[in-house]
Amino acid sequence: MWVSNHLAAVVCRYTQLRPRFSTAQVDGGFQTTVVLPNNSPVRMVTGKLQPRRPLAVHSSCLEAIKELYKVSLLCGCYRCA
Repeated sequence: MWVSNHLAAVVCRYTQLRPRFSTAQVDGGFQTTVVLPNNSPVRMVTGKLQPRRPLAVHSSCLEAIKELYKVSLLCGCYRCA
């Protein structure tokens, strides 16, 4: 029991549980890829080509939300129980 608790603490300490964003300028616009944490069933999502960098980030976030919804990790309501 102690070993599993210790390993869980070590993993939590060294694991980044937040998304990483990478934006590239392509063909007269910007495109952002979001990489979700290792424990997410959806690992990487690329947004649509947008004319400005902030719009590209928003597009990738929207696409990530859509993918998470498809695998039933998000519900369609505002107040989840």
